[in-house]
Amino acid sequence: MIHFWLRLSGFRDVNSLENRDPKVLERFADIAGPILSVPWGLTVGAPPFLPLPVPIFIDVLEPIYFEHSGPEAADDESYVEECHQRVLDAMQLALDQLMQERRLMRREQLRAGLHRATHVFSRATHG
Repeated sequence: MIHFWLRLSGFRDVNSLENRDPKVLERFADIAGPILSVPWGLTVGAPPFLPLPVPIFIDVLEPIYFEHSGPEAADDESYVEECHQRVLDAMQLALDQLMQERRLMRREQLRAGLHRATHVFSRATHG
């Protein structure tokens, strides 16, 4: 649940929070437990929940299938760590791609704004 919230909130590096003390994560979960709010629905975080004037980028990733499952796989610490790293890598790659899309969108918005300003300025000076 925390990873999902971090991903939606634009948190850039899942690993930096993941490597922290588990007590910190438990405290975060206690403070930022699931809350029902309007217009967001069931959310995680601290109120107030105010709509931000920014676009929200959401990406649903393909399912990740693992070769082994069950109690035997869960007891193999190296396999569990490998699976954990695979999930983190997939999420980090998706976050990086979303950030790149956001940068491109901002660049286009700036370019369009400069074009409009140039057009208005040239009409004002020649008109």
